[in-house]
Amino acid sequence: MRDVCLSIFLFISLSAIAQQHFTDTINSIKSSENNPSAKIIQFKDFIARNQDQLSYNNKALAYHEMGIQFFKAKLLDSAILYTEKALVIREKDSELDVYEQNKSLANLSYYHNSQGNTNISRQYLERILLNQQKDRYTIKAYIDLAYHRINIGDYFTALEYLDIISLTLKDELTPDLVLKTQLAYVHTYSEIENPKAYQDIIFKHLVKTEKLFEKVNSYDAGAFYTNTGKIYEHLGQYEKSESYYNKAISHYTAYEDSLSLGIVYNDLGVLASKQELYKNASKYYEQSLEYAKDPYVNAATYDNLGYYLNTKNPSEKSAYYKKAIVTLLNKSSDSLNIYAIKTLKNAPYKTSLLGYYIDLGTSLLESYKYSKEKTYLIEAKEVMHLVDQLVSLIRLESYGENSKLFWINRGVNSYMLAVHICYLLEDLDSAFYFMEKNKSLLLLENLNDLQAKN
Repeated sequence: MRDVCLSIFLFISLSAIAQQHFTDTINSIKSSENNPSAKIIQFKDFIARNQDQLSYNNKALAYHEMGIQFFKAKLLDSAILYTEKALVIREKDSELDVYEQNKSLANLSYYHNSQGNTNISRQYLERILLNQQKDRYTIKAYIDLAYHRINIGDYFTALEYLDIISLTLKDELTPDLVLKTQLAYVHTYSEIENPKAYQDIIFKHLVKTEKLFEKVNSYDAGAFYTNTGKIYEHLGQYEKSESYYNKAISHYTAYEDSLSLGIVYNDLGVLASKQELYKNASKYYEQSLEYAKDPYVNAATYDNLGYYLNTKNPSEKSAYYKKAIVTLLNKSSDSLNIYAIKTLKNAPYKTSLLGYYIDLGTSLLESYKYSKEKTYLIEAKEVMHLVDQLVSLIRLESYGENSKLFWINRGVNSYMLAVHICYLLEDLDSAFYFMEKNKSLLLLENLNDLQAKN
């Protein structure tokens, strides 16, 4: 009996030693100075030679690390394939290491996001939350989900995610994640156009974030300066806003980050336009278009060029708004019908697109008043039907009640514009439709108020 026990003990020990050797080999390939393509070949050879001897953990580890090398080699489909293999093995393992599973889920989210598959990326992040851990991948998932919500205009759900993780973070233990959380707070508040109601809490976040940057020399300081500039701009404190924008310019110039420079120059253009410094604004917008070769940034610049254009002829503004829409949808003006509803469901940046269509509808109405040409009203009505669709889509994608209320308020103003346009066209059926939509949104707003009081 003693011999049997000894044999079992020796077998387990030798197996453990063998698996440790495999782990060391995987880590050795991972940390070598070879390029990603060479490492991929090494991993494939390693797995082929040891397929039957590898434990679940080591096989999953090898596939996971292969995924990383494929990503570095810019072969995203293969990166996703091998990381999925790692995840399947890790989920089958009876002694499940949830930390390692979360690591694979986080990478898959990142890879899909890099491909522009934002919905799939979000689903992987939500799977991390289902594991109910308090590791760094769970915390990062909350932060990344907050940014997902920001991007679709669901600002208040984003704040709820950040509030959850603020309760689980310890400043002295995870300063990098505390900083990322604070940056996400500042970013969220910078997107809310009227932040005066949240002024006290915003200033607390600004002070806390600035103190964190005193301890850390981080590239992310540029985003903080930009978003802080935007907050002060929304608060009407233009000198402070310009000061932070200029800090961002200096920061991104040092990093030679052309895209971010384009974003900040666009923000400086808006700031100058609000102060009627049109020559300065024009220079900033030109610099934005020169630096940023990105549809989202360029579209914002074209919209601002239209919105702040110093002209008596509203149709000149409309041309810029149309250019913004076409640019954001990343299509040539010849191949795109900007009034086709089917283009909206899968359109990126719906919240920005909504703003551009509202600006266009308003401009077309003003063009009618300026010229008395009825064609402008007919076009404006088409635009307002698209605005109706976009408001519905954005509200549908918003989780939080405060976010829904935010978009209800945007919708109410838009529907009154639509009613006015239809009234001038003597199109009573359409006017009635928009009036009823307006009433339904006002009713929803009142119901939300009643729920809040109760």
